[in-house]
Amino acid sequence: MHRCPQCDYAYGPLPGVPAEPFGRFTAAVRCPECAFEVPEGAVLLVGSSTEAGAQPLTARRRWLQVLVALAPMWFVLQMGVEGTFGLISKRAGGLSGLDALKALGLVLVGFVIWTAWRRWTPAGEADARAPASVDMRWLCVPGAIEVFTTAPGVVMPARSKVRNDETQRTALRSGVAGTVHAAEDLRSITAHTPAGRGRRWRANDRSVAAIHANFWFRDRHGKRTTLYTLVIHVDSGAEPGAPGTDRAAAIIEAGDRIAGAIRRAVGPQGAEGVNDATDAASATRAAALDAGAEPPLVIEGGLHAQRPWPGPAAALAVAFSIPLLVAFGGPAAWALRQALTLLATGPIPPLPGWMDWWAAIGVVAIVVIVLLWRWVARHLRRRELARCRWEIGACGLRVIEQPMTLAGDPAGERTRDVAADRIASVEVRAKGGRLQLVASGRDGRALARITLDAIPGGSAEALAQRAGRFFLPR
Repeated sequence: MHRCPQCDYAYGPLPGVPAEPFGRFTAAVRCPECAFEVPEGAVLLVGSSTEAGAQPLTARRRWLQVLVALAPMWFVLQMGVEGTFGLISKRAGGLSGLDALKALGLVLVGFVIWTAWRRWTPAGEADARAPASVDMRWLCVPGAIEVFTTAPGVVMPARSKVRNDETQRTALRSGVAGTVHAAEDLRSITAHTPAGRGRRWRANDRSVAAIHANFWFRDRHGKRTTLYTLVIHVDSGAEPGAPGTDRAAAIIEAGDRIAGAIRRAVGPQGAEGVNDATDAASATRAAALDAGAEPPLVIEGGLHAQRPWPGPAAALAVAFSIPLLVAFGGPAAWALRQALTLLATGPIPPLPGWMDWWAAIGVVAIVVIVLLWRWVARHLRRRELARCRWEIGACGLRVIEQPMTLAGDPAGERTRDVAADRIASVEVRAKGGRLQLVASGRDGRALARITLDAIPGGSAEALAQRAGRFFLPR
């Protein structure tokens, strides 16, 4: 259901509102509640910042999300319980201010539980949606994507007093209603599946796709520095298929159609990857047809398939936090325990000698781990930016690989040719939440891979079959 990006009003069957979830507005629609206006031709996505928020809410999922929100508060909860028992076990004359301070931690824990429960509890309305399921909205208009986020109990400020387009744009860019991301900084819009392979699907689970919009950061001189990513999770409407089957391909293909609608709504202002890369391929086919030759097939995409950013960085942070805790956590926990125990009884005794060695090793470990994390993160980012191009013809497959710098500039090019008689098949495989085309040899070994950013025709399997026909025996 389409909702007002600003105040969450359900548009329903208002004139101009598209009947399909990801259609374009056929006329300008002004919200009856807050006077926010969605322009004609815009595409409005209403979804969640998390994959779980886009799924149907059950008691189990609600409690799981509350426990996830509570997990970082475990240390505070432990201190709060300890302080409460300390206050109860002592008489009035022996009450400790430290115990009272610890007990106040339970208030913070209770606030976290209340906020999480409210965020994941359906509201009393027709579609019974919880705030977490519609906490993010993308308004895709020519030249920009405007992102609106809401939180439980927070109402976005109204724009009913905004009277003209210039004032409205100024209000948007100042952060009054939403965050504007210009299409001139847009690199790509891609669809992913947030669910990993082997996931056990329930009967009523939705086919949720994650739509990623990658934008360039620019320095004060206007040069591109690095990428940042916007993510929204939406119900793609993909058919679930038979029980136990892998839904990845269906979800990504349905998500790609949504990404294509966004590309068309935003327009051609963006740089690489905003529009489907078909112009050069169409010109090549036309030239081949004029010459009486068989038209080649050109496919463009990414060189590698990996979980989209910031997933790799988050995984690295978790992995590298383990040696940090080992190196630094022991002395820190011991010192904190001594401080809390001896705070009211006297001065803290000097640290044992082994603590000096452990602290020195911890400092060195922190420096090494931070530098290693930075190097690995930059490497993964460059892998994400690397491009690939397939040129398929009767003679075989030409693979053009192009690594990139962190600023998106080409860093060389590698070309290799694979003879047609070496290729036995072209298959579609899901990897890292993306779809890849894999050209395999007679022995089943992969000879070339390309990750699809956009799927021409909407079906990766049809594209693979079309490519495979070039390598059939003649």
